[in-house]
Amino acid sequence: MAEALARSHARRMKLLACSVLFVLACGGSGDPPDTDALPRDGGVDGSADSGADGGAADGGSDAGADGGAADGGAADGGAADGGAADGGSDAGDCEYIDLDIYIVDCAEGYTYLRRWQRLGGSEAECPDYYTLGGTRFDGLDDAIASASCDSECLRRAGTSVSLIRCGHRSGYIVYRDAEPESCGEVYETPDGLFPSIEAWDEAAPCE
Repeated sequence: MAEALARSHARRMKLLACSVLFVLACGGSGDPPDTDALPRDGGVDGSADSGADGGAADGGSDAGADGGAADGGAADGGAADGGAADGGSDAGDCEYIDLDIYIVDCAEGYTYLRRWQRLGGSEAECPDYYTLGGTRFDGLDDAIASASCDSECLRRAGTSVSLIRCGHRSGYIVYRDAEPESCGEVYETPDGLFPSIEAWDEAAPCE
């Protein structure tokens, strides 16, 4: 399971990196520099260090992470991830990719919500679908209602940062809602999901 999560996170980081390279090539602008971290990629859905070696999963921290940000492994009890198609495939001849990844507030804590989009096939044979944790749903509303999640708070990856933490190369991805003033940020780290860097430091302190 740990290897699957690490592969899923690394794949997501590479996709985010590709988005950044596309934005930069088209003249997009990036975020302002972060004074307490190494240079961030700038731009939405960016990947740390140009995505070459995995952003938030780079070496992890010395708290013994499993090589990638643990999907749903937050110290506050986030529900486990592992959508119906971590390998990007589904039953039959349908192929999918989880381009839309959110972090939502549910009754059990932070949970990953994914929208799986078909890579081939017709809409009738291969309809798009959602997964919340490890359960598949036909629609967004059904997924949100299934775990008493907050439908007004759908955070997407916004910024990726690399830094030196506890003497090791590490990093995190910041997930933000479209209206951040009413929905707090979530930090995806090698040690789980946290509402702030301070919460991460408290849950996984340097020795």
